[in-house]
Amino acid sequence: MSSNAGDADGGCLRVDLDVEPGSAWECPIVDDHDDVREVTVNAVGDDCRVDLTPADESGVVTATGSVDEDCLCHVFQRHDCVPRIRGVDAGTMRVTTYVDDRSVVRDLVSALRDAVGRVALARLAVVEGPGATERATVDLSALTDAQREALDLAIRRGYFGDGADHAALAAELDISESALSQRLRAGQARLVAEVFDATAD
Repeated sequence: MSSNAGDADGGCLRVDLDVEPGSAWECPIVDDHDDVREVTVNAVGDDCRVDLTPADESGVVTATGSVDEDCLCHVFQRHDCVPRIRGVDAGTMRVTTYVDDRSVVRDLVSALRDAVGRVALARLAVVEGPGATERATVDLSALTDAQREALDLAIRRGYFGDGADHAALAAELDISESALSQRLRAGQARLVAEVFDATAD
């Protein structure tokens, strides 16, 4: 798939992210509740109001906060994306957005990490056609944290193209070259299996 493959046939990419806010990051969505089933955001000017339905279904809770440049919604807007906050699970926000270009995913995740904290790409799906059906899905949750970190760095450093070499990647991760090889092989094997399982359905 080319980096603009989503545009070729009227489709796009669905991106599911797990966002773990750092302790210094303030947001009314996660300030008082670690488990939320539904989130509705209404940000106007410098004020943000959110309606939350806690997982224990104790009723809708309204919370307010201030909007600043590090707000999650602003980061998405700067990348021409609209976030849909699907809920909060053990303090981790589950966010879905849609992009037309695969390169936007890398830039968006990097910007979110700078502003918010730990961000993991949980799922990537190709969505195409007028009915917006998902043609192929890759569930990245099958990867271990170590495999995900190694593959993410390898992609960002151009390892699979003409970029960083094996020794440089291992040094940056502070692991041996054999450990890096094992992580990359295992991670690639899991992703390949996931792709072929998804396309066979």
